Amino acid sequence: TTHGALAAAVVLALATFLYFLYAAWLAPSATRRRLRGSGFGGPAPSFPLGNLPEIAASLAESNGTLPAGAGVTSDIHGAVFPYFARWRAAFDKVFVYWLGAEPFLYVADPEFLKSATAGAMGRLWGKPDVFRRDRMPMFGRGLVMAEGDDWARHRHIIAPAFSATNLNVRIRHDRR
Repeated sequence: TTHGALAAAVVLALATFLYFLYAAWLAPSATRRRLRGSGFGGPAPSFPLGNLPEIAASLAESNGTLPAGAGVTSDIHGAVFPYFARWRAAFDKVFVYWLGAEPFLYVADPEFLKSATAGAMGRLWGKPDVFRRDRMPMFGRGLVMAEGDDWARHRHIIAPAFSATNLNVRIRHDRR
């Protein structure tokens, strides 16, 4: 029975290792190849953390400051997300980055977004499970986390607040 228990432990350990190898390396590698074959470039991920080491290094290096010579600007994207600013310069407005073994599509091109979400295929797009799990406690069930018809209902409710008239009133009020 000792040999049987040892054999079962070895088989379990091997199965766990193979599952980890598949889930954290083989499956993401195949996904990355398919994405690159479809024209989606992006920074090369490292096993098993994806682009997290590069993100951490970029944040430590920038310390939340704008690059020298940036001057006064209302665009704080580069200061808050220096890695996105660097990747966008290198890979244009649409690219894939990795958080661990999970790919994320960065889209800063409205025309690409319109074409990708148009028609029946647009209904298949949604927020990844990891996003829903991690962000739900912070954002609740509002516009940021809503999808499909629920998103459309939320967007319809808040749209008047962002009309040109309301925004101009707000700008004039803030300048006083």
